[in-house]
Amino acid sequence: MNIVKHLINFYLYSNLHIGLCAACICAFSYWATTTQLDLDYVCFLFSSTVALYGIHRLVGIQKVKDSSDLQYRFEIIKQFRFHIFLYTSVATLLSILYASRLSIHQLSLLSIPILFGLLYVVPVLPNQKRVRDLPYVKIFLIAITWSILTISIPLSSFLPIDELLFLSIERFLFIFAITLPFDLRDTDIDRANEIKTFAGIIESNNLINIALGILITCALGLLLLKLYYIISAFYFVPLVMSYIVAAIIISRLSKSSHDYFYTGLLDGIMILPLLILILSKML
Repeated sequence: MNIVKHLINFYLYSNLHIGLCAACICAFSYWATTTQLDLDYVCFLFSSTVALYGIHRLVGIQKVKDSSDLQYRFEIIKQFRFHIFLYTSVATLLSILYASRLSIHQLSLLSIPILFGLLYVVPVLPNQKRVRDLPYVKIFLIAITWSILTISIPLSSFLPIDELLFLSIERFLFIFAITLPFDLRDTDIDRANEIKTFAGIIESNNLINIALGILITCALGLLLLKLYYIISAFYFVPLVMSYIVAAIIISRLSKSSHDYFYTGLLDGIMILPLLILILSKML
């Protein structure tokens, strides 16, 4: 049992999981719109996500004080920070390698989300603050960056601008909905670091209901796009099924839920659309 737990911890806290999430939701964007997969871009997205989240963990752990109620993920990160440094270094080198294989057009489009990502994790503001430490900014920055990276840039050369805009907004709302509950998980840490988040001004039940409401809005938006033949069933069905699973997970979350439910299951929703798409094409 300990071996299984160690493997889960390695997969989650080495950031392989979040990297895989980014790669899968991006690959889904390509395949579900019958656009040719750009494997170099997907690999770049995987490795750069692993690298960025590794930097985020290494910087973030310096800001967390030791205490008896230290959250589980911080205990793991503190224990294996040197390992995380190694994984982050390898991922950074891979990111540079795959970036060198991208087009000038792709690299120019990547400049903004890369800047957002660095501002998110690197303390460039006074008093060693990061942009994510600004009041209520964190979730918006995450959702915008992921939307740009996983749909706006990959499909920018293949879809009409209005369709690309609709799908980018939908992706923004989807990421926002599954990220919002993380404010609930991070309440104590954010309060200790004097970071204002939505969990500090909205009751937990209402926070959950807002996330569920956003998922419903996403589903209705996709339904309209499907009715107007803007998207195919291969795009519509996997995402709506994923929204349903996300809603079930979110409705069962609480502040005391184990981090596996957040980092593992909730982030892992981004893998589900691709799995459903592959299964549907196999049947």
